Formats: sequence, structure tokens, C-alpha cells
Amino acid sequence: MYAAIVIALLTALNIVGLQQSKWTQNLLSAAKVLGLLLVVIIGLTAIPNSATPVESASSGTWGLAMVFVLLSYGGWNEAAYICAEIQDGRRNIVRSLMWSISIITTIYLLINLAYLRGLGLANMAQSEAVAADLMRSLWGEPGALFISVLIAIATLGATNATIFTGARNWYALGQDFSLFGFMGHWQQRPSSPTYALFLQAAIALALVFLGTLTRKGFQTMVDYTAPIFWFFFLLSGISLLVLRIREPHIVRPFRVPFYSLTPLLFCAVCAYLLYSSLVYTVQFVQQDLFNTDFSEATVVTLYLLPEINAKLRPKLLKELKPGTRIVSHAFDMGDWKPQQTLNVEGKTVYYWVVPEQVPANLR
Repeated sequence: MYAAIVIALLTALNIVGLQQSKWTQNLLSAAKVLGLLLVVIIGLTAIPNSATPVESASSGTWGLAMVFVLLSYGGWNEAAYICAEIQDGRRNIVRSLMWSISIITTIYLLINLAYLRGLGLANMAQSEAVAADLMRSLWGEPGALFISVLIAIATLGATNATIFTGARNWYALGQDFSLFGFMGHWQQRPSSPTYALFLQAAIALALVFLGTLTRKGFQTMVDYTAPIFWFFFLLSGISLLVLRIREPHIVRPFRVPFYSLTPLLFCAVCAYLLYSSLVYTVQFVQQDLFNTDFSEATVVTLYLLPEINAKLRPKLLKELKPGTRIVSHAFDMGDWKPQQTLNVEGKTVYYWVVPEQVPANLR
């Protein structure tokens, strides 16, 4: 509900006008940066933690680590989305991009130094909320509450910025394709792409609603953010190469240094991080079926012999939450009658839904 309210209110603010959304964004960004700098000062002035160093037991790859590191840098590039509205855009867009990436890099390095000094590497490795644990160790529960408030401010700022810049993308789509022409309408009086903002809000609210209906819906959307993020970055790099080849004579206000090495290297990095994020999102494990925890599953698909299905049935009914779906190819589950039996290209498929109350004869 809170997510829906925030989306509605910030969208309304952007529809009202450019100045209102701009000042809101400036206020939220300033509060976020000042809050982070306060954490940096507190962490760097704390007594160094002398916890015994630990050796990393992670089996992850460098690419997987960089997926999360580079996600924290996300957003600086979105200044390019509003280049048409920036005065002296050819000069100022480059300055804004360079300043933003420099500021983010500096804050990122300083805050991690603060974590290392205040908690130590061992405690950081064991922590699930590093900033909160740092502030709790120094200021107690008020320190953890401060981090919660700071996260809320950062979330509001990121949401407002995404609404602001995202609507410009929808507007550009409407300008380029007649099928989406209704999104290419610009309201001069409030100076905003009103129809694009309405459509964007509708899609965002639909995703929020979908996330509330499905178990772990929001977590799933967050997990798939990274692959989509790097996929579109990869497409952006490829589009630069394609447009240079197709339209070599067009005068371009910005030149890519060391073309075509730079975009090729960029595309290679994006492709690797896309692969790494997909590996994180979709995991394949080899385990003993009867010792595996099924409690987090939402759908279970089986292709096992009838006697194994029957042996596995009590475990599934015990661990799976009500409403979880089970699909079996070719073989049923004995006394547990399926809700549906389908014939797909000559093959029989059985479908069950885990009930609220499991009958005694199926346990």
C-alpha cells in the first residue's frame, strides 16, 4: 500500500510541474548525501574494530560481486535522459555525467572505508545490514533507526528520479513511433509529459499489485532488475555501433573517445555482467530429492516414476505452502487425485494444488 501511495503522490507531483519535482529531488538528494557523509564521519572516527580477519568462503565469481557493486552506481547515467531540457546541453550534460559519477564513486569508497574501520572485515562478512550494524554498534538502536530513515529518504529520491527520467523515455517513444503517439504529448503549462507519466504510473501500480498477489513477488522483481539493467545497457552499446554504421554522415554533438574500442569494451563488460546476473537469478543445484527443502517453492515440476512420486508426496504436502502448484509429467501420485489431467501432444500431464487441510490418508 505504501509503495502505491508513493508512486501516486510522486507522479502527481511531476504532473503538476517541473519546478516542484526538481526541488523535491534536490531536497531528497541533499538529505541522502548528508546522511551518508554523517555515516562516513562516524565510521572513520570510530575506534577501529580489531576482529580477527576471515578468509572468504564464497564460491562466487568476480562478475557476481560486480553485479551488486555496479548496481549501487545506477542512476548517474540518467542525466542523459533529460539532455533536451538542459541549457547548453552539449557542454552541461558531459559535466553533469562526470560530476555525478565522481561524487558517487567518492561516497561509495568512503562509506566502505567507514564500514571497514567501524566493523572490521569479519563483522562485515557476517552482517546482513552493514550500515545498520555499524550505527547500532556506535549509537545503539537510535543509530539503526537513523539508517532506516536514510533508506526511506534514498528510496523516495530514487523513485522520484525514476519517475521523472522514465517518463521522458516514454515521451521519446511516442515521438518516434506513431503507434505510441499519445505518449509523445507534452504539456507546456506544467512542462511535463503528462500522458507518459500517467501510463508509467499505471504500469508501476500494476506491478505493485502483482507483487502483493504472488508470494515473494517483490523479491522476484528485484532479482530480475539486474539482468534487465545490463541487457538494456548492452543494447545501448550495440545501438551506438549500429547507428554509426547505418548513418555515418550525421553530425553528432557528442563523440565517443577511442571509437570503436570503447563501445566494444563496454558491450563486452555488459554481456559478462548480464551473464553473471542471470547465473545469480537462476540457480541449478544437484541435491538429494528427499533431503531438499521445498518450503520456498511456488511451483514444483516432476518427471519421476510412480513409486517415487508416492514416496515424495508426504514430504511435498508437509513442506509446501497451501496454494503451491505441482505438475507431474506422465505419472500420478497414487491416492491423491489431480485437479486437472491434460493431454499435451500425446503426453499426460497431471496438475495439483496443495490444499489448506491435507487429508490424513495423504500424509
